[in-house]
Amino acid sequence: MKLLLSTLLSIGLIGLSTSGFADKAKDPSVVILSANEPQFTIQLPSNPTTGYQWYVTQYDHQLLQLVNYHFQPGNPKLMGAPGVAIFVFTANPSMFAAPQQTSVQLTYSRAWETAPGQTKTVVVSSIPGTPAQPAVTKKSDTVSDKVQNADMMIPVKS
Repeated sequence: MKLLLSTLLSIGLIGLSTSGFADKAKDPSVVILSANEPQFTIQLPSNPTTGYQWYVTQYDHQLLQLVNYHFQPGNPKLMGAPGVAIFVFTANPSMFAAPQQTSVQLTYSRAWETAPGQTKTVVVSSIPGTPAQPAVTKKSDTVSDKVQNADMMIPVKS
């Protein structure tokens, strides 16, 4: 029964990749981060209606932080349609103290099965450095100038 199910699932995944589904999911195997851009996303094709789901099974919590996960359906009008599992990570400042390399391991499996599922490893490397600082405005003696300068010093991410 498991052999039949895995064969059907394989045929289904092959069909999805030929229909363009795999092109929509980004599947990086290497990520290079800088202190100015410490966030990265891992996107993997997924279909949780089959019982399979991507699980983060290993990563270095001292260097990386998982900040978000969500599933984006491919076609919300089709019940059971596959989509993309999206994991968002941010590198901690310690990742940029020196050139470092770590990995994130994910497994595509069913929670109730003991057999290991498909595994994906993403290698994460860092370029050492410190993030760019916002420009500091000149000090002023008047209260109105201080209020204006304080407003200008607030960093805004575009």
